[in-house]
Amino acid sequence: MAWTAIGANLGAGVDVELNRSTALRFDARYFYCPVKTLQWDIAQKSYNGIFFNDIKNYVIDQTMVDYINALQPVVLKVNPSFLQASVAFVLRFGAVIPD
Repeated sequence: MAWTAIGANLGAGVDVELNRSTALRFDARYFYCPVKTLQWDIAQKSYNGIFFNDIKNYVIDQTMVDYINALQPVVLKVNPSFLQASVAFVLRFGAVIPD
């Protein structure tokens, strides 16, 4: 399964005028993307410490690979969809708003 996918983005916003130079802005946005699954596979290699500096040159031998593969497979669900909402105070300088 590829990690790329087509998603959808839908949003809306509204300004509630308080007076000629101020307003409250309400925004909401939803992004949808299909859920993906990631299954970890272990390989016989040497860990170089790229993520954890205190573990360097740790060798994963075939015995360790067989032991880990005999355990329950690690499956991670990744859901990139999200909802975002915001409220903002708007100041307008020099704005001319017709009555």
